[in-house]
This record gives sequence, structure tokens and C-alpha cells, in this order.
Amino acid sequence: LTQLQGTLQAIGWLGPANLDLPGRDEVQRHLALAGLLSPLQTLVGDHFIGRAEELRRLADYVEVLPASSLRSQLTRGVRRVLRLAEKPPLMIYGPGGVGKSTLVARFALEHADLGPERRFPFAYLSFDRADLIPRQPLTLLGEALRQLRMLFPAAGEEALSLEQAIQVALVAQSAADQQQSALARSRVSTIQQMRADERDLLERFA
Repeated sequence: LTQLQGTLQAIGWLGPANLDLPGRDEVQRHLALAGLLSPLQTLVGDHFIGRAEELRRLADYVEVLPASSLRSQLTRGVRRVLRLAEKPPLMIYGPGGVGKSTLVARFALEHADLGPERRFPFAYLSFDRADLIPRQPLTLLGEALRQLRMLFPAAGEEALSLEQAIQVALVAQSAADQQQSALARSRVSTIQQMRADERDLLERFA
């Protein structure tokens, strides 16, 4: 991240010299991705060890990296034969401090390094952030879109358009919440319209 920031600064300084430099837009794309992955790298640190079985189970679930064993190959083959396109969520649970977040961070970083062609979509949503509000699901959707834009630059324009539409909807929701003195009937109508807007945004996201 620091090297990319320095590279961007150097391009600004050396641009007039007609040197063979990386493009500013390209460096900014890499910088945005590095910023996205930085919290995960901080979680993992430099001394991650163990958790091989858990990482294998996660890899078999998403089926992006090659199977690590014959058993994994057979499990994936059975899934394909049975056409189990819909899989139940895979949950990681345990007491605080056991390393759940670190495990997920390591797994995500392994897949993020594959490049846009093989990378699988994911979003890291931390509820330590004040701007991610569970009772306002559109805040989660907007942040997921922001991250997906960085992971998949080819979808950037479409994702940005939807992200902006979500921001407009959130502003409208905030304005409606502040109208505490409105008639109950009007408020019900407003809520119904907001839910319809949310459904439309979810369909566009899908």
C-alpha cells in the first residue's frame, strides 16, 4: 500500500519528463484494491500458521482453488453430478479470540491473489464500522458494491451506477425518518415505497 502511494506520487512528479511510467489510472486501481485488502492483511499478520483443515473446507465450499486431496475431488464431483447449485451458508463459529476473523481473512487473501479471471466475489463487512447499519441493509449493499468494483474492474461502471442509486435511496430514507410529525397514513405509504425501491435495488444487484 505504501509503495503504491509512493508510485502515484512519483508519477505526479515525473509525468512531465516523458518517461515510461505506469498509467495513473492503473496505479489508482491497484491502490484501491490494496486499501480494500489492507485490513485483512493486518488481521493475518506475518505469522499465520495452522488451520489447514479449516482452509481446505472453505476452499472446497467455493471450489475456486484446485482440490487439495482425492476426497476433495470426489466431494466436488458429487456436487456437480447432483447439480447442487444452491448451497446452504457455511458458518464459522467459536468463542471470542479463537481466530475466526483471521481465518476468513487468510482465506479471502488467498483468493484475492488469483487475479480478476479466477477471483471469486466477496465483501468484508465489519460491524465495528459505524456506517454499516444492520437495520439499514442498503448500507451493507452499498459497501459490498464498492468492494466488488475494486475486485472486478470490468464491472466497475455498472457497480458504480448502482452504488450511487443506493446512496440516493439512503438519503431518501434518512429524510423520511426525520419527518416524525407526518401523518401515519402518509408514513405507511412512504415506507411501502422505500421497500419497493429496496427490492428494485436488490434485483439490480443480483
